[in-house]
Amino acid sequence: PFAFSNCIKLESVIIPNSLTVIDDETFFGCAALKSVQFSEKSLVEEINAGAFAECNNLVSITLPPNVILIDIH
Repeated sequence: PFAFSNCIKLESVIIPNSLTVIDDETFFGCAALKSVQFSEKSLVEEINAGAFAECNNLVSITLPPNVILIDIH
């Protein structure tokens, strides 16, 4: 959790193939974050609570088809 939280200069992220879960509040408060990309062969199945909370400039995120859980609490 909180791996990249409050990184104020982080503008874009490419999620690697090896990642299967995005933990709670991983990108919390990344105010400059505008886009999140998953690779075509992404293994992400879970996006946990608050992973992108308070990323107020996030305008683009395309989820891979194998995501089975998005926790909004």
